[in-house]
Amino acid sequence: MQIAVIGVGAWLGACGHAWAQPTPLYPPATRTAPPPAQTAPYSPPAGPTYPQPATPAPAPAPVQTSPAEMQSPTDSTAASPDAIQIGELPAFDISTLGLLDAENGGFGTDLWARTERPLVETLIAQLPMQAASRSRNIIAARLLLSRANPPAGERSDGHALLALRLERLAAGGWLDAVGQLVGKLAEPDKSPAILRSHADYLLVQNDLRTVCPIADQLVADSPDIFWLKLSAICKLDAGNLSAAQLAAELIAELDPTDTAFQSLFLQAAGGAPATLPDDFSPTLVQLLLIRRLGLPLTEAAVNAASPASLLALTRMRDLDPGLVIAAAERAEAIGALPTSELIKLYTAAPPLPEDPEAAKAITAPLRNAGLYQAVQAQQASRARALALSAAFDAAHESDTLGPVARSNLTAMASLQPGRELLWLSGNLTRGLLIAGDSRAALSWYQMVRLAASPANIEAQRMAQFLWPLMRLALSEAQMADDPTQLVRWLDLHLDRARPETRMQAELLMAAMDGLGLSVSEPALTRLALFP
Repeated sequence: MQIAVIGVGAWLGACGHAWAQPTPLYPPATRTAPPPAQTAPYSPPAGPTYPQPATPAPAPAPVQTSPAEMQSPTDSTAASPDAIQIGELPAFDISTLGLLDAENGGFGTDLWARTERPLVETLIAQLPMQAASRSRNIIAARLLLSRANPPAGERSDGHALLALRLERLAAGGWLDAVGQLVGKLAEPDKSPAILRSHADYLLVQNDLRTVCPIADQLVADSPDIFWLKLSAICKLDAGNLSAAQLAAELIAELDPTDTAFQSLFLQAAGGAPATLPDDFSPTLVQLLLIRRLGLPLTEAAVNAASPASLLALTRMRDLDPGLVIAAAERAEAIGALPTSELIKLYTAAPPLPEDPEAAKAITAPLRNAGLYQAVQAQQASRARALALSAAFDAAHESDTLGPVARSNLTAMASLQPGRELLWLSGNLTRGLLIAGDSRAALSWYQMVRLAASPANIEAQRMAQFLWPLMRLALSEAQMADDPTQLVRWLDLHLDRARPETRMQAELLMAAMDGLGLSVSEPALTRLALFP
């Protein structure tokens, strides 16, 4: 059933993110008007800051034991309720650390109740963090950031469970959260595995002053060649060329496949210019060298970058602004970058050229940024609607509807439903659903339904198109579960000349069934009779 629901999301075109909106770890978009468009030279802002809990998170308390367990082993008599109990406190389990609780997006302290610790560790290690769905990634991050009692069963090293959570967070690009969690630990609790994830956070911050001593500390004992590569760069940065070259020679022997690192390091050490492979997917260590050398990157390299590398790319001030925005759009789309940070990049980007031909020649990310600025500049509803329409068209072409819609939420919400804007209602409703404003989306959908009649074919078609999106995105409190609506939709949607309409109907009905919505017998019969 889950596969069917995911399939419907692909067909509905980016609205899948709105089916079951998770509690975000940061606001995906805000109603506060963003700053006006800037014409100053492009200067990317500092990286994102993940939200702190509403109040400073206290260190989680260890699991409480009974008074009998707390009693001194030498005292064989039962203690009175008022007596002072003497005994050994259980060791603090650092795996309980988290940034979220049930009040601010976490899953509660009983998250792992009735689940054995080895199973929890196995499943966390396999948790996908780079899904195309922003909602899935945010839900996974909420789970990893939840403050919870440790799982049942024999306690393994508490570092192991926390290290697994940190590694998965780093893999998904949630590096500021990694930095916050590691910041809560005492130095003795920072195991090599924990420090490995923390190093990714420090590299995105370009904080060599902090990360280099860690590399020097671990390079001798850790089998992870990451530390040797980082140590080589640190030695080069410190001017110890001979030690850096020795480390580079060892790296070439131990990891001969990383030709990109070898080529970049050779140029950084004063050798020949680096040549990067066509299928280059930059790691954080490689980006450290690229930043040091001031080398350009290709669009293909940005598209192949991991979530962590995407975050690093958004903070590289010397990189082409179009590539910086492309990295930010990808990071925002998967939940690794707050929408507010993408808005800052859109605002600081060069404005669209006034010459139409020149405007067509710019890259898609810069076009999205320029159109965002154009939307913000419009005060009249009609002009703003036209600018939004152009922004939607460009987003469809570049497959960036999610980031563009969330960035333009304020502008979309400023428009009032009216038949004079019926032509834009489809894009507006979808955009509002993607951005998480289901109430405003419902207002537009209701306007379309009221306008639909045999005399208004455009409104009828729009209502037919929007109904599945609204049915999956809204709760029953917002939209009553009417089984007859599905039958009417099938009558209008199924088309013998378009066999794909049957598959679309099957996916929709499977998703509705999975969400507990009514799939009536007449609807099943209607689909079964369709050839």
